[in-house]
Amino acid sequence: MRGDLEWGSVAGLVSAAGTRFAEREAMVDGNVRMSFADLAGAVRQAAGAAMAAGVAKGDRVSIWAPNVNEWAVAALGAVSAGAVLVPINTRFKGAEAGYVLAKSGARLLFTVDGFLGNDYVAMLAGEDLPALERIVVLRGSAPAGTGSWADFLASGDSADPRVVDARMADLGPDDLSDITFTSGTTGRPKGAMITHGQTLRVFEQWCANVGLAEGDRYLVVNPFFHTFGYKAGLIASLMRGATVIPHAAFDVPRVLATVEAEHVSVLPGPPTLYQSLLDHPRPRPLRPLVAPARRHGRRGRAGGADPAHARGADVPHDRHRLRSHRVLGHGDRLPARRRSRDHRADIGQGDRRHGGTGRRRRRRRGRKRHSR
Repeated sequence: MRGDLEWGSVAGLVSAAGTRFAEREAMVDGNVRMSFADLAGAVRQAAGAAMAAGVAKGDRVSIWAPNVNEWAVAALGAVSAGAVLVPINTRFKGAEAGYVLAKSGARLLFTVDGFLGNDYVAMLAGEDLPALERIVVLRGSAPAGTGSWADFLASGDSADPRVVDARMADLGPDDLSDITFTSGTTGRPKGAMITHGQTLRVFEQWCANVGLAEGDRYLVVNPFFHTFGYKAGLIASLMRGATVIPHAAFDVPRVLATVEAEHVSVLPGPPTLYQSLLDHPRPRPLRPLVAPARRHGRRGRAGGADPAHARGADVPHDRHRLRSHRVLGHGDRLPARRRSRDHRADIGQGDRRHGGTGRRRRRRRGRKRHSR
């Protein structure tokens, strides 16, 4: 069944996952381990806290934080309360984040203190943010004028459960769920407005394409502020009953240690991520992580960035095997000399370097005929 028809909204997805996969592990973040029932309960509490803070349906709520379990609870809680989530790139400077906050009209901001040495609250000093009413610090010290995550969550206890349930049930496929801003490389960041239905329909199909399954253990290195981490990671795992293991900043030794300790079975990323893992010296071989590419199957394909599966596969960990697995990241291209026929078939005609797209080739042939 289509995702938008099955769950209706992200809130419906969270509730359904909490019931369907109840005791299965949903999140592992350091010493924090949450079942799907625990996660659904925490999200519902966060939704109540957002409503107690005055967040109404359609209000913009922003989050400027790395991949941590609090990100998931805060973001899903806000969306379940009817808010429109506005994630912010953790590499943004104060002025860049301020632009996104001002442009979206965010009323509430979730952030952290100390990630990569940044004081995000201080970085916003001097920014003109008339709509921003409240800042909640998910991790780290909460400076004057902000609130702590613990206090914010506790405020959800005062929310009427019936009102919270009604708000969540009122959400539908056509309601906005988030505004995802571009990186602003060549100009001001631009926000793409995305509905609940679009999210659910697209990423249910994504799960089917890549073969994500119940019981998978998914190391999410791709940032939650990006669709790759939030939707192809967190949302997809809720759909399939996979365990999310958030990773705040890519660090090869820590990634390798986590793969071993948590028996990671899914690790999507661009080719450079895998190359970094392969090039890192280690005292003993890594537990088999990459299954061979399936030439005729669709499992393992991720719309340009494929997860590495190790579901029962006894595959030697070597360069040849890893390169044979199709792992193209968003915007990444293999050098022409390394491309095989399978790679060209996977990435599509439009990505070929020799000859350009089919449309351009047809235009060139037409011009040649007219010039004769």
